[in-house]
Amino acid sequence: MMKDYYKEIKEHFQNKEFTISNVCEVLDVAESTAYSIIKRMKKRNLIMSPVRGIFVLSNPKKISIPSDINMMRNHLLETITRTFSFTGLSILEPFLHHIPFVSIYHLFVEPGSAEDFKEKVKHISKVVVLIEPSLNDIHLILEKIDAKKLVIIRENKYFYASKNGLHSKEGAFVDLYFEVTREKIPFIRGDVDEIFKSLVLNNLINFSHLFKYANERGIKNEIKDYLTKIAEDIEIPKKVLK
Repeated sequence: MMKDYYKEIKEHFQNKEFTISNVCEVLDVAESTAYSIIKRMKKRNLIMSPVRGIFVLSNPKKISIPSDINMMRNHLLETITRTFSFTGLSILEPFLHHIPFVSIYHLFVEPGSAEDFKEKVKHISKVVVLIEPSLNDIHLILEKIDAKKLVIIRENKYFYASKNGLHSKEGAFVDLYFEVTREKIPFIRGDVDEIFKSLVLNNLINFSHLFKYANERGIKNEIKDYLTKIAEDIEIPKKVLK
């Protein structure tokens, strides 16, 4: 029965937003039944809700975390009890449209623990690890060392939507956006836009989560303005832009 429901919903709403009312009309079911169908489909990742009350079909594409990040994360989960989260390109690297000269991964850790994490990461990986570097610090390191991968550790309390040492897609994007727009890392601004467009086009962004984390980082209004600009190139749900 579920497959029949999904097939019918897919036929009617491929590449379209829809609501509970739309589901009731298409399937000819009561509102309570429609909510039940939506709930089960969301649980199976068949659909997602970019904003409250709006649904879209999910893209089956899964984000593949870089193997180095998974290795470090698993070791840290086993050996350290303090809170941490890989974010930025640690999560979003698969959405880069080209291979970067150097991969820059962010590791956010709770205040007072940066040195502990640095030693752990250095022990299990050959990557270069920097604590709270400035843009100039990064440039100096890259001039001296032929590094292909950098892990940047920053101490903070931004762990909303972080699970098992990995940030959410939404949180990872906000963190990357913040680092690039504040000129904390060498990264092309246009690449940030392309990453976000890919996330949206693949139905991988929950805008409610995006705004909640952006608010935690103090840039909610800035992200709203950013979405308005991006909406000139790709379709953003109208409800999001209000």
